[in-house]
Amino acid sequence: MKTKSMILVGVLIIALAAMAAPVMAADSTTATVAGNAEATIDVSVEGTLTAWTLTPPSVTDSTSVDLVVKANTAGWHVAVVDAMGDGKQVAAGRMQEAVSAAGAYVADAGSMDAALVISAPGGVNGAGAAVGDVTLSGAAANYIVNGASATSTYDGDLTFTQAVSYTGDPVLADNHVYKIVVTFVGTPA
Repeated sequence: MKTKSMILVGVLIIALAAMAAPVMAADSTTATVAGNAEATIDVSVEGTLTAWTLTPPSVTDSTSVDLVVKANTAGWHVAVVDAMGDGKQVAAGRMQEAVSAAGAYVADAGSMDAALVISAPGGVNGAGAAVGDVTLSGAAANYIVNGASATSTYDGDLTFTQAVSYTGDPVLADNHVYKIVVTFVGTPA
């Protein structure tokens, strides 16, 4: 009788399990994901040029500052501009007297007679021609380098050249320097 009871209990458990788990139809749905990369450019400047000895008739530095550009589209360009920030009062492109390299500009101060000249060796302009030297000004149309291919990059030393006059660029007071802040503006195509 014990065996019959066990078989009966087993059959009941199976019957109850079958009733508790009804057969269900499968349900599914989908989602479509699509997109396009945004035209992007990343411009960075590595290094500094803060202890420059300005000696007539001109000085050049081509190892202290690197320009690094990465872009994901063809036709990008990078321009250099003197944005005239931080209270700068003299003509765009010219270095002005400041308390220190990191300090404020001196009010009603002097400036270098000539504008700073910058070049990016190997840089090309929008027409594909070598850029050469760019005289710094307040205009953001001074292209220093551009990229023609869709995945182009640029990584090179910038060359800074400053004309120094014997008569027009006076020696400044102790701890004062001639200073300019150069802005690099990258534009993707």
